[in-house]
Amino acid sequence: MTHVNKWIMSVSVLWLVMILATAYAEGPTDEELKSLEQQIEQQEANQAEAKKHADAETKRKAAEEAQKQAAEVQRLKEEEAARRQQAEELEKRQKEEAVKATEETEKRQKEEAVKAESEKKEMYDNYINKASVYMDEEKYNQAIEEYEQLLKSFPDDIKAQEGIRNAQKLLNSCNEIIGSWKLSHGPTWIINSDNSADGKWLVFSAKGVWKCLSAKEREFVVSWPEHGWIDYFNLSEDANTLIPTRNSKITGFRIADEKNDSETNRQSQFGR
Repeated sequence: MTHVNKWIMSVSVLWLVMILATAYAEGPTDEELKSLEQQIEQQEANQAEAKKHADAETKRKAAEEAQKQAAEVQRLKEEEAARRQQAEELEKRQKEEAVKATEETEKRQKEEAVKAESEKKEMYDNYINKASVYMDEEKYNQAIEEYEQLLKSFPDDIKAQEGIRNAQKLLNSCNEIIGSWKLSHGPTWIINSDNSADGKWLVFSAKGVWKCLSAKEREFVVSWPEHGWIDYFNLSEDANTLIPTRNSKITGFRIADEKNDSETNRQSQFGR
């Protein structure tokens, strides 16, 4: 019951009391009493109706408030669901982007690795091919340089290591002719490391030069410019015999020292 209804009821009761007091003072008639009772009943009916309307209004307002609260709760739930969905979609996009970024990174790294490997192989082949050309041309120092450059990038490469050993062996084979030799036609030769040669015949000496024509074939030429003599030889595998090649017909045998034995010269029956 509202304050207004309570006030109306209080006024009505006070009015009835005043009427009753007046009636008792004057001695009301039956009609007046009956009329008064009807008025009281009508007033009570009005009050009941007013209370009914008030209660209904209260219930209506309570229902509206409950409906508003329910709508607000639903709105909050929908907003929360929307936020959750947005967060899930964002997380999904981020995961997809992360996967894509990872795939792109792996792809780029793979491409870079393939490119680096290709460049590495190209560099390797370049050194090997150049070294092979030098070996074929018997330019062994240049071949060794190429192999050494290769080993800077490929320290454990067996092919380069073997290439250096082979080139060095062939280089050394050119020096195996150095030493003292006894020739089949009588003289003794001393082959020096500076590519010069000293020859002693029965009655004279001469200065000559020598050259390694092919380390692979172990072929040499010894010439004596003052006399126009030129001889070609292959050095035996044991490096103790000069085997004549081309137009040469003389053979050489290694001797233990460089001394030219005069007695041996006197016994020689061959001249140039």
